[in-house]
Amino acid sequence: MIEVRIRSFTVITLTLILIIISICLYCYGYEYEFDVYGIVTRVVDGDTFYLKVHEIYSSKYAFLKDQSIKVRLADINAPELNTQEGIKAKKALTQLIHGKYLYLDIDDIYIYDKYGRIIAVAYLPLNKTHALNINKWLLMNKYAAPRNYPNEFNPNSWSLYIEIPITTTSTTKKNTNQEIITITALISILLILTIIHLRRRNKYKGTL
Repeated sequence: MIEVRIRSFTVITLTLILIIISICLYCYGYEYEFDVYGIVTRVVDGDTFYLKVHEIYSSKYAFLKDQSIKVRLADINAPELNTQEGIKAKKALTQLIHGKYLYLDIDDIYIYDKYGRIIAVAYLPLNKTHALNINKWLLMNKYAAPRNYPNEFNPNSWSLYIEIPITTTSTTKKNTNQEIITITALISILLILTIIHLRRRNKYKGTL
């Protein structure tokens, strides 16, 4: 009777571990993605700039290759340029990103706003492993205010610093999703093998 309880407890524990890991990986995997990569050629104001696209990581945006695009940072709003605050915001953004290479996570729902600007969260690489969330940086430094525009993004989930994927040959979401599938499959196999082992051991002991 004790062995049966131990076996049941082991199976339940492994199942719970599998569920928790899967949920954590799922949540982590869908925080952000890299769609395009390019250099900032001009800053318009505190939340808008032009970017020359050099690399594409999602086939959905292949048409942007080598294009100069006007980018509107998602879910933030900087003051107008006819104010001192607006001038300060533009200056801060210019010093931060002008002439620098950025990754863009483009809004997959609408892509463009009503003015034809591409809606995105921008990431500035700090080194080979981490990047700065430009949208979040502007909010934290009071150069822009949060705005809840209709798009795929949730500013409440943003982190100021994010890890750069090891490979950017496809979107981060897709890469992470593949990792989730692989890890979940391995854990599932481990769980099945453990159950089989416990059953065989119990059956073997029953024959003694």
